[in-house]
Amino acid sequence: MTIGCIIILYNKSYEEVKKNIKTIYKDIDNFYVINNSKISYHSKNKKILIKNLNVNLGIAAAQNLGLIEAYKKKNDYILFSDQDTIFGKNFVKDIFLAFKETEKKNKNIFAISPNLYDRNKQVISGFVQRFFFFRFTIFNNNIITPKKNISEISEAMSSGMFLKTQVLKKIGFLNEDLFLDWVDFDLCWRANDRGYKLFGAKDIVANHFLGKKAAIFFKKKYHLHDVNRVYYILRNGIYISLYKFDINFFWKINIFFNTIRYLIGYLIFIRPFFTVCKFSFLGLLHGISGKLGKLNYD
Repeated sequence: MTIGCIIILYNKSYEEVKKNIKTIYKDIDNFYVINNSKISYHSKNKKILIKNLNVNLGIAAAQNLGLIEAYKKKNDYILFSDQDTIFGKNFVKDIFLAFKETEKKNKNIFAISPNLYDRNKQVISGFVQRFFFFRFTIFNNNIITPKKNISEISEAMSSGMFLKTQVLKKIGFLNEDLFLDWVDFDLCWRANDRGYKLFGAKDIVANHFLGKKAAIFFKKKYHLHDVNRVYYILRNGIYISLYKFDINFFWKINIFFNTIRYLIGYLIFIRPFFTVCKFSFLGLLHGISGKLGKLNYD
């Protein structure tokens, strides 16, 4: 049994990422560091493969390149990691045991995700469960918290996600046309459409940084991003609402209105205002027209 870890770099120092690798080094058989930056990095460690792309191909394409390498090495399991995700020393052992225990009762398990501590908002994020039009948050100690520690969920960020390679091959690669945002959710929804289940582990926590900063509006914190990410979030949200057919109609309505909510928040909080307007307009226009891929401006 072997475990491969895929880490995506974008304008981040490899030296910083090495500190995170050390915390899980002994429990991972192969590291695949896919570097989307123009700056190249190298490693003499045979356990660590660094692929320097020298151009930003987007997170989906980078993760797919990592998966290709993991398939070559015949890794049985895959751990996805963002460049700023910090794992505890027992993280890999804990999430592997959680996966195996869950698999005993659910043979069609696709992946299990940790509960993410958001360093930006300084809160435990919890997990998403969808029911008709409604989107619930569990395991965040605020809304709905089942007594059990592991529960089936609808979607999760790829950061810290632990997947079974055999099942992942059946679902397919990540959607490179989305380029950046919603990529991990799309993978979860496709898995669900094919009859596989995703689970969230309440007590297994990874430390993560989401967004550039947080803003408070009516006593609720919202993630704020760079203006170029505004484009991808809005475009892909609209596109998924209109054109994605492997999620049900009710989910699409919820995603559409959430995307509009994001738009309002971005216009209020992110500056410069006219640049945000430009990226927002392009995002909405391209989402409606179905134009995907990388924005040339990026």
